[in-house]
Amino acid sequence: MKYLIVALAFIAVTSAAPQGGDTTTPIPILRQEQEINPDGSYKYAYETGNGIIAEEEGHIENVGAENEGMVARGKYSYTSPEGELIEVIWEADENGFRPQGMSEVP
Repeated sequence: MKYLIVALAFIAVTSAAPQGGDTTTPIPILRQEQEINPDGSYKYAYETGNGIIAEEEGHIENVGAENEGMVARGKYSYTSPEGELIEVIWEADENGFRPQGMSEVP
């Protein structure tokens, strides 16, 4: 009887296991650049095989002052599921994140 229960449990576990393995195709990185400087400024950019492109640069403003803070600017683009190119140009600082001149984003 124990063997029957163990055999049935084994069959239940193996049949409930995911079938077919991993169906996700890895997306290659076509281009990647980065620069990090001692003064805290930075730049990076990348492009992927599925058409995503992103660039960003930032630096610290008012170093040593009470209102010292990070300022960053960048843009990114991708193709929507409907085939439309979406591009967002943005800036972020003490006033928050502000997208500018962007396509309609869903």
